[in-house]
This record gives sequence, structure tokens and C-alpha cells, in this order.
Amino acid sequence: MHYVCLPAGAALEISALRIHKTTVGSPALIPCSYTIQKPPVDPKLFAAFWYLEGKQILSYDNEVITTDPRYSLDIEKALNGRVDLSISNTALSNAGVYACSVRYNPVQKTKEITVYVTAPPQVTITRKTVVLNEESVLRCSVTGFYPMDIGIKWFRGREMLGDVTEDKPRRNSDGSYSVNSTVTITPTEEDREQNFSCRVQHESLKKPLQEDFQLLYRVYRVIPPRVMPVKFTIIQSGAVKCFMRLLRFYPSDIKITWTNEDKLILSTKKRIQTDEEQTFDATSECSVPWKYFISGMRVTWEHQSLPSPQHRDLHVEDLPWHPHVGSINVPKLEDGINANLTCEISGYFPDLLSVSWLIKKDGDVTARPIEPSKMKRIYRISHKEEKQKDHTYNYEASLHFTPLINSDQGSEIICRVEHPSLERPIETSTGSLHIEDCHIKKCTGPLPIGECPIDRSTRPLYISESPIER
Repeated sequence: MHYVCLPAGAALEISALRIHKTTVGSPALIPCSYTIQKPPVDPKLFAAFWYLEGKQILSYDNEVITTDPRYSLDIEKALNGRVDLSISNTALSNAGVYACSVRYNPVQKTKEITVYVTAPPQVTITRKTVVLNEESVLRCSVTGFYPMDIGIKWFRGREMLGDVTEDKPRRNSDGSYSVNSTVTITPTEEDREQNFSCRVQHESLKKPLQEDFQLLYRVYRVIPPRVMPVKFTIIQSGAVKCFMRLLRFYPSDIKITWTNEDKLILSTKKRIQTDEEQTFDATSECSVPWKYFISGMRVTWEHQSLPSPQHRDLHVEDLPWHPHVGSINVPKLEDGINANLTCEISGYFPDLLSVSWLIKKDGDVTARPIEPSKMKRIYRISHKEEKQKDHTYNYEASLHFTPLINSDQGSEIICRVEHPSLERPIETSTGSLHIEDCHIKKCTGPLPIGECPIDRSTRPLYISESPIER
């Protein structure tokens, strides 16, 4: 037989309630106490521990150590028989089976406490607009409650209403629940002055929670849709997605169709009810090859409020991706030296861009197209086109030529851009060309006529038709 030799006064007893209840957001104090045969407690022999679902969350052995700063223990009380666990700002995650354990060497004893955490509901009336003498639906949203069981009743004054439906409760991210309850009524003229109520009974409440309200009456009439501009996006395949919105119409039935040359195009439609106004919004979209816009697209909508179907025709010029034309980049021009003019065009779709160059001689009224194959002088036209990440295109147009003082000085070169999205071409101009003479050196100061030296390595330049007198 073995005997345990206890220090004087070491007989240990521990006591705690088996069940403790608290609510979300409030501070909780889970009681646990102990006694020894002959106090006072010797701190060197004493230690206390708290566990939640078998995992240690707090310990005291000369110092307090916790896994969460919301847990705490009053050391002075602990050395005088109270080892209550304090929890600040209780959450639903704090529910579970706790164990309070006290050691007074060499004896250790433990008691289990089941902690229930409840969360009180919040009640909001989310639909109270009705139509006189027509079936109308009232809705009450109950949120943030725990546990899941809840009772919801509807009243007109003191009269409890029937025809109530309740959604299946939804679990929220914090562990609480939310649910919607609706009741269908046919409001009368007398109901205008009547109080209606949504009453909620829940374990967390000392008495039922009730939200009172009065009905909002909407005049019954058909409301035509407000038509928003059609929007477009380019999808990866190069097709165009069309998107249309019709807003705030009543009643809900509406028909939206997309056609190309009278052929129906597959589309989708989504209808959404706006809560308080009890009007409706609808969206419709379809995806089509961009070539459909050449012959023309049509979107048509039909509604009870409209005397006849309404439509909107869509063509290439309605697409938003018009070319942006930059200015012509003109380098320093020198007589007889090859030059390259460039013009940047960006952000257009589809890739049906047409670029042409024109020249207007000094004194001419109109510009003539530069057509290298039909002109005596050597012109060369080139371009480079690139597709961008947003599926639009960029284009660099280039004109290579050799400027001559005697024929090009003061002329104007024009870059003309045409695209199906444009009502008329876009033109950008170099302005009047200034060509420098690279065959004569600049004079550094005033010299007698004829004494400005000429560079003999190049051909002579005649400044005037008559020879210079020496």
C-alpha cells in the first residue's frame, strides 16, 4: 500500500457550476473556486490552469500565460480561492467545454464547465411598400443571431398574420445566422393608419424583439423603362460584347431582343427588383462578330408602358474605339537629304484603317495625293500596325522622300486617316515646310556681297537668277 504525504493544510477541493451562459460582445466571468484544509495558500505550491476543448488557454505558476489577450486571471483572488476565468469581448468561438484545474502540490483537481454563447438578433424591415388592394409582400430581415433556432411572427396591430414564409437561415462568417421572413397581404385603405410589426423570439432575448412600422403606398401605374446607352467591350476572340440596361420600369415583364439583318441573335437577360420602389431593372447582353456592325445591329425592347416596341440601331460608327491621330513628326529638313515623316495613330478597332498622304504646293488651293507609282520624284510610303493588350490597334504611318528647296519650300504635307467609326476623315498637317540649304556655309558676320564662302564640295547654289557681281 502507498501513501501520499501532503504538506500541512494541503487537502484540496474544487467547485464550479456545470453550465455557464454569456452573450456575444459582453465580458464573461467563468466562475471556479477551490479550498484547502488549512489556509493561507502557499504560493510556491499553487498553480492554476484553464483549458478549452482540451487545449490549454491559460496557466498560472508564478506568472500568468495566455494564448489570447482576452483571457485573464486575477492573481490576488486566485491565491485566495477564486480562479475565475475572465474573457473580454466574448465571441461565438468562445463557446465550448472548459476545464478549470488547480494544483496544490502534489494534488491536482479539475472541474469541467460547459459555456454557451448566444448572439441577440437585429431586426430590420427591408420591404414595406405596397399597392392598394393588390397582393403585396412585406419583408423582415433578422441578422446576427445564435443559436440558429428562432421564432418570427407578423402582426397587424394585435392581429397575428398568416401567409408567412421564412427562408432557411444562412450561416455568417462569424458563426452567427441570418434569415428573411415575408408575409403577403392585400392592403386596404384602413391599413394606411395601421401599425404592422415583425416580432422575433430568441434564446438570447429576455423578451421578444419587435420592429413596428407603417405601410408605404405606391400609386399603381405602368412606368416606362429608362434607357441607358449601349456599352461595348472587345473580347479576346475579336468579337464585340454588347451590353444594355433598362432601369426603373413597372410591371416586371419586359422583352429585349438583338438582331442583325432581321436575324435573331442569342442573348442573355437578367432582371432585378429594386427594393423600396418595387420597380425593376433589366440587363441584356450578347456577343457578335464586329462585322455585324457594318450591315447594322438593332436592339429592341417591348414593355406594357410603351405604345409600340422601341429600338436602337447600332453601326460601326457607334463603336467607341475611334482612331486617335497624333501630329506628324517632322525632322530637320535639308535640301537634297532623305527625310522620314511619321504619324502615330492609336486606339482604333476594328483594324480597317486607311491612311493616305497628300501634298499641297505653296500657292495651291487643293492638296494632291502622293502616289509613288504615278510621280516622277521618289516617294516611299510604309506603315507598321500592332495589336494592343486591350485588343485595339496602333498604327505608325511613314513617308520617305527627298525634300528640294526649289520645289518643296513652303509646301504642306497632310496625313489623312479614314476608319469606319469616323463620319469624316481626320487630317493632320506638317504646316508650311522649311527646308534648309546644306550646300552653303553660314556667314559668321557681315561681309561684302559675294564674299560669303561657298562649299565647293557640293554643287553650286544660285541664290538669284542673275550672277553675283564681283
